[in-house]
Amino acid sequence: MRQVRQKGQWLSSDHVRVQGRQGRVVCCAVICCFLSCVFTLTACSGSNTPSATSSSPASSAPAATTDQTYPVISAKATNLANRASAASIDPLSLDGVNDKVVLDKSEILAYNRSQARLGPDMIVDMRSAKTSISAAKLIKENRDGYLWDASLSGGPYVDAGGDYWTPAELAQITANANLDSYSGSLKARYAITVAHTDFKNVPSDAVFADKGDDGRLNLFQVASLGPDEPLLIFATSADGQWYYAHSYLCTGWVKASSIGFTDRGTYERYAGYAWGESADFLTVIGRSYSQGDTSWQMGSIIPLAAPAAASATSYQIKSPASDSSGDFTTTTQTITADPALYLGWQPYTSRNLVKSALCWYGDTYGWGEGSSNVDCSGLVNVVYRTCGVLIPKNSAAIGVASGAHILMSGKSDAQRLKTITKLPSASILCIKGHILFYLGKQTGVPYVLQATGGFWLKPSGKEDRVLKCLVTDLSPWRKLGTKLAPTYDCIVNAFRVI
Repeated sequence: MRQVRQKGQWLSSDHVRVQGRQGRVVCCAVICCFLSCVFTLTACSGSNTPSATSSSPASSAPAATTDQTYPVISAKATNLANRASAASIDPLSLDGVNDKVVLDKSEILAYNRSQARLGPDMIVDMRSAKTSISAAKLIKENRDGYLWDASLSGGPYVDAGGDYWTPAELAQITANANLDSYSGSLKARYAITVAHTDFKNVPSDAVFADKGDDGRLNLFQVASLGPDEPLLIFATSADGQWYYAHSYLCTGWVKASSIGFTDRGTYERYAGYAWGESADFLTVIGRSYSQGDTSWQMGSIIPLAAPAAASATSYQIKSPASDSSGDFTTTTQTITADPALYLGWQPYTSRNLVKSALCWYGDTYGWGEGSSNVDCSGLVNVVYRTCGVLIPKNSAAIGVASGAHILMSGKSDAQRLKTITKLPSASILCIKGHILFYLGKQTGVPYVLQATGGFWLKPSGKEDRVLKCLVTDLSPWRKLGTKLAPTYDCIVNAFRVI
């Protein structure tokens, strides 16, 4: 059992349930500035990416250097045109960043089990997931999605071309879900992802975005997972190009070309990797890793075809594919060790998490991990998964996830800042609808990494947008109800995975 801390008291959080696995909570407000200077870490991408210059074994930690500095976005900036303060920080030298192991493997698995016990709206152990659902549940899961209402047409939502959606266009897309063709009990088919797989609210690649975002935030997007993820498939779209799937993280429509059907035994074997049933896998600890046409995102597991030693300089992996019948298959490929890979899970230390998190610095914000980027909750999800820790998808679920929570209600500004600066590095700060990754402090000032939509650098004027993953202090202003307030005043919860 995990605990919630409130005003010195430890309260049980195991009873908490959060509705909505399809990521319907808006993860971020929308952003402020454009930074042209992007720093990358040598371990942040692998294989065919120029930044992957190291040839160290996959068992090595990310090859970030301690002299890497990052400009800080701050409302205290003297030059608002640059949107950055004069200060730059080296996140790896901040107070609280260290190599102390927070949880070992057995403790991480116990934590994940406590997370799964909170219910399917958090995370799901796919080994014991329900393999049949009623047609009524299928329909409810789909129509509970916030994009099924024709009243959303006519603005402010637009397609990729900037044109407003019409009721007829929305009806055409939702009709492709083919929901009226299902009745009774629906038995799942077992499947494994064979490519980077986007989950959508509807069976379509169309863009549904706020007019002001110029199509950059596609609200049809729910989440994404890499190859080698077990899925349960419950429905097929009318055009046969999409399947409705359940995963450990979310539900939604996935492209038929991104999965391969398999048997129960293979499905269980792949589902077992996340639960410590085998140590014969690599974890992507950099931003991504590519081999041929297959790309795995951070946190993804790559199964090994043969056991390997920690000192190995090459590995035999099972590269996933689907055959002409749509069935899952693998081929054995030999790859060289890469700093973006780790044999098994990397140790759960604040330094390892910060190194992996910084791989996303400067990247474009990706709603629901669209375009292979991350949003605020997706950043936390993939970073913690490099250590084997399973975090829910959306910001509301993270706010009540299993772990130690310090609630900020009733605290003064000074008390909030004091509480935050005492947090361990790699803690999670929760704002209503937004998540911040706490890096640590320097001379008493707390710093965070956030994949953010926007904020104000002064409590007036118009909000700017950049859609970037940035290092900031807690001074930028954000929406707090109907007013603006500094970030530290908007934080409702500080969360630790322990």
